[in-house]
Amino acid sequence: MGWIEEEQMQNLKVLIIGDYGTGKSYFAASFPEPIYLMDFDGGAITYSKRKVYVPDLLKNPDPQRLWAELEAELDLLLESKHPEGEFKTVVLDSLTTASRVAMDIATKLKPLAPGAAPSGKVHYMMVKVFLDKILDKLRRLQTNVVTIAHVAYDKNEITGEIVAAPNLTGQLKTFVPACYDEVYFAEVFNDPKKGTEYQVLISPRGFKRARSRLKALHPEIPEVLPNTYDAIKPYLKEVN
Repeated sequence: MGWIEEEQMQNLKVLIIGDYGTGKSYFAASFPEPIYLMDFDGGAITYSKRKVYVPDLLKNPDPQRLWAELEAELDLLLESKHPEGEFKTVVLDSLTTASRVAMDIATKLKPLAPGAAPSGKVHYMMVKVFLDKILDKLRRLQTNVVTIAHVAYDKNEITGEIVAAPNLTGQLKTFVPACYDEVYFAEVFNDPKKGTEYQVLISPRGFKRARSRLKALHPEIPEVLPNTYDAIKPYLKEVN
């Protein structure tokens, strides 16, 4: 494998989960630029003050072609051959919407019977395969990667426990977080004196199962941090 360079140590892979309006995109936009933004949610305005590249392929009305072009773009990034040059951060905003595009492809390839719902054994498994290809490429990038997902609150029918999970289909709710060392939850606090504060939870609390390798290596890191890359940066040197 060889020696680990300091630049590799700072290639943070983060999944950030949260409700609408909790600052997930703002958190991603605070990462080092230039940023490659897969803007499935049409929220590029959040990144407007940063050096950000948004590929035109996301405007393609054909989801199947869009997905093929997206995989090709990620291959160029992996090979350091992208025509726009090198990027320090790659953002997927959001995985929730990307999964819906993948479902559109699945139902196009395997059409539904009139009135039928997508099949767990067919369509949901196809979506998992489609997303796994994208996630695998993101994991292998030698850049920071921030993947955004909206939140869903699920109740265990046996225990009654409420768990906050990424708003994804089927097995992806548990599969996707397992792909990341850093799983954060975006939160908003309204302080009467300080006003609105946007923060990220990096340790498990209640039904929010945040997880952080950085926190395990540096127990002194607070469980809740300001919603910005600069709050994490001091602890990255020893990440590997």
